[in-house]
Amino acid sequence: MSDFNFMNSGTIDSDEGAYIDSFRENITAMLSLFISKSLEDAVKYIEICKRDGVTKKDLELALKYQARKFFN
Repeated sequence: MSDFNFMNSGTIDSDEGAYIDSFRENITAMLSLFISKSLEDAVKYIEICKRDGVTKKDLELALKYQARKFFN
């Protein structure tokens, strides 16, 4: 018997909706911060290189740098 759908923890009716909303809000905030910091890094880089615009490669490198910084 591997179907355990009949089991229930008892927390579904109480506060799951608020938990999911809070989780989504936190994820959205972290992603917004992550992306804005990446854009700031890309702009700093192009200013150092004395260029006028951010390229796809600049943004890719900034996202990689920010991911490394984020998880350390």
